[in-house]
Order: sequence, then structure tokens, then C-alpha cells
Amino acid sequence: MRQFPIDDVVLNSSQLPKATVSQESVTIRTRDQHLIGGTLFRRAGSSSPQSAVVLTCGAGISARYYRRFAEHLASEDIATLTYDYRGIGTSRRGTLRGFHASFEDWAEHDCTAAIDFLTDRFSVPTFGVSHSIGALVLGGALNASKLRGMVMIAPHTGYVGDYRRTYIVPMALMWHGIMPALTALLGYFPGRRLHLGEDIPRDVALAWARRRNPKPDASQGARTQALINRLTQMHAPALAVTISDDGFATRAGAERAMALYRGTTFAHIVISPQQAHTERLGHWGFFRTESLWPLVVTYLRQSVEHPNEVQEAPNAL
Repeated sequence: MRQFPIDDVVLNSSQLPKATVSQESVTIRTRDQHLIGGTLFRRAGSSSPQSAVVLTCGAGISARYYRRFAEHLASEDIATLTYDYRGIGTSRRGTLRGFHASFEDWAEHDCTAAIDFLTDRFSVPTFGVSHSIGALVLGGALNASKLRGMVMIAPHTGYVGDYRRTYIVPMALMWHGIMPALTALLGYFPGRRLHLGEDIPRDVALAWARRRNPKPDASQGARTQALINRLTQMHAPALAVTISDDGFATRAGAERAMALYRGTTFAHIVISPQQAHTERLGHWGFFRTESLWPLVVTYLRQSVEHPNEVQEAPNAL
């Protein structure tokens, strides 16, 4: 195994490359004939990237939130596709009232289509980078086996019991009380009005509200069980990154998410705000903190250069 030198690759933002990056707005047709919007970021002038990344968002977060991170990967000659799940951002078509989209749809159809788009476009090693609950979307894609490896930033399963202790009661009230009530009333969850990200389709919101058990199981439906089965069948290596002051995706939450990937070998690192030279990172801070992005670039490059070796994170973290 190769050692993954986190302290050597955490840089000041002034050291980051400034290569010109091109952006291409794309519309991707899913296997169930739904259209989702995305953006392909590439280093300008590069005829063929060194590798490619499909980036899966957290629930209720638009792909535009990850733009600067995607630009950085592209500047390192890693072509990066960001996309919105159906019902979110550029993949939203009008009102969500009466619109049906499930978490399983996001994985089976939307993420699958994004991976197909990228692997059809480039004949290079392709990786998945996810944020938050996107870690389960990524491995739940029907064609996730096409991925050479994965990087999961702040992964968790959504189980409130894994949250930081001070978050459990207020977030249990939100997810299991306010969310289902507002969703039943409006036909969707009004995340924008509550300053909780994007509006969320009804079926996704209600599934989140019903998420009371520590471990997803067959009682949640055949499609959920099929998604879990796909996670267990993944064998691509992965890097999981937990942020020490993240109240949502705690270490316990990350370990619960990783446990669903039974066939995957993980390197797991915990990063503190001090290592990033900032006061706070939290659940969303990784994608706003440029000094951390070389971690992903280094891991991806080492995975391309040494495809048969698992990249190992240092125990010091």
C-alpha cells in the first residue's frame, strides 16, 4: 500500500494552479427519458484529460455550489462533470407540486446517466466524487462498476442518531416533524424558503423523514434494497473524508455509510479546521476551502498511476 501524505498536499490557496478552464453546459437524457442538466469542466486546450470525475451532490444542494472545486480539478487536467438531480437546480422543470422523484431515481437514473455520459465522452480512468448523502447515490448507480475509485466528502446515511449530540433533538424535530408536515401540505419540501438549500421533491423528502432506523433495510422497499445490494457489490477503492467539526456527517455517520460498501477498501481521514488553516469547516466547508482540494487531486493521480494499489491514509489523522 502507498501512504497518502495529507500534510504534504494541504497547500495555501496562493499555490493552486491557475490554468484556464472551459465550461460546457450539457443536457443528459436518462434511461427513463428524463432530462437532467449539468456542466462539464475541462482544462482549456487539453485534447484528452488525464482522468475524469463525476461529482454527485448532497441532497437539496445544487451543482452550482461545487463549481469552484470542479474548476480546480479541471485545471489539473481532470475533466469534471457536475449535474443536478431531477427536481433540483438546472434539472428542475417548473413546480415540484405533483412532481415525483425518489432517492432511488437519483441513483438508478440520474447518476447512472451522468456516469454513462462521462465514460462515453472520454476513454480515461473515471472516478466518482461525492458529498454528503451523495455517497450512497454514487454507489447506487446501475453502472457504478465503471468507476476506477471514489472520493467521499462528509459521507453519512442521514440517520439522526449519528449526528453531533447537540444536533440530534432539533434536527429530529426538523426531519421527522416539520419536513413531513410541510411536504404533505405543499407537495414538496420548501428548502429555499427555510434557507436549507434547494426545494426537495416530495418522495425524497418523505423517505428522508421516514429514515429512523440506523441501518437501511428491506422494509423500506424493493428498490431501496436493490440500491443497498449495489453498494455491497462495489469493489472500487475509496477515500472517505470526515470533517472534525461536522455536526451532520460525524465519524460515526461516515463509518455507517462506509459499512454499506462491504466490498470496498477505504482510506479514511479526519480533517480539522486547524489543518485547513481556518476557524470552521462544518458540513459544507470542504468545497469552500481551496487549501484542501489538492488532497483529492493527489489521491486521484496516485490512483491513476498505481491502479492496483490501495492508497492508504496516515493514521496520524
